[in-house]
Amino acid sequence: MRKLPHRIKLSKSDAELASCYFACAGAVFAFGSLIALFFVTVNLATKLMQRFVISMAYGPDRYAAGLRIVKKNFQLSDGTTLPGRWEFVFILGTFMCVCLVMFPYVRLLQRWGLLRSEDDSPPPEAKAKDRERSS
Repeated sequence: MRKLPHRIKLSKSDAELASCYFACAGAVFAFGSLIALFFVTVNLATKLMQRFVISMAYGPDRYAAGLRIVKKNFQLSDGTTLPGRWEFVFILGTFMCVCLVMFPYVRLLQRWGLLRSEDDSPPPEAKAKDRERSS
């Protein structure tokens, strides 16, 4: 027969404080991971779209030869600038890549209960009942 682990009995105030600490740790994890994932995703998406755009505009041999976007104003490593429609494709593609990663992750955090929206909050009647019980 397996022995069950000993459970610590906490007072009501200690239990509330512990739940507050866990909620704070969850919020730090949620927002910290969102920020880290955002920067990693933007970095990878720009590299992916840079390869795609340069290969489509100039051919894969130019990308393999080292042609890259080197400045924010779409200046290329050979001194020329990226044509206007390819700038739009680069920006839109990067945005779409970031959205395809970030939106499912935010939804996952919501399902885990680490992020809440206004729709997730209880109705005002339930809040009033909770206040009556606590007083």
